[in-house]
Amino acid sequence: MSNFLVDISDLCVFATGIQYLNVFYVNYFIPVLFTNNRRYKNVMKKIFTMAMMLMMAVVAFAQEKDYSEMTDQEFFMGEWVLSIEGLPTGDTEMLLTITTNEEGAFVGTIGAEEMPEKIKLDEIQFEDGNLTVTFTGQGFVVPISLDRKDDGTVEGAMNDMFDITGKRPVKKEENPS
Repeated sequence: MSNFLVDISDLCVFATGIQYLNVFYVNYFIPVLFTNNRRYKNVMKKIFTMAMMLMMAVVAFAQEKDYSEMTDQEFFMGEWVLSIEGLPTGDTEMLLTITTNEEGAFVGTIGAEEMPEKIKLDEIQFEDGNLTVTFTGQGFVVPISLDRKDDGTVEGAMNDMFDITGKRPVKKEENPS
């Protein structure tokens, strides 16, 4: 699995840049190779070389998201797909969502993605790279503890018994047709 975060818009920009470079190459650079004007040839070769070096520099310095610089609140905010293993009913995935309300307090929900009504979180605590949330499920208070990892994922446990791994959900493209 790649550590680079690639957005579809980045790919479109890159493809558009390649397209324009190709048009430049075919329309301007190739004809220069067959002209007798030496000065024109040298100028076009320098422009093409600089454009290629610029493109290589952009690709070489592309960086992945640095999660180590984020605060715990920034890191854990948003949606997480949690894979919970070892439950009596079998392994399952749940969607954990943490946001802020109008007063700036942290609020959240947890539940399976197909559940129409998510369970509201009772308590949310951030502490030293750790997120602890509690919710009430079937009359029991259920604690979940998650530790942040440098690659942007989380690991932890539910009820200190069931292992959890988590990652950000992959955004699905909506089909307009």
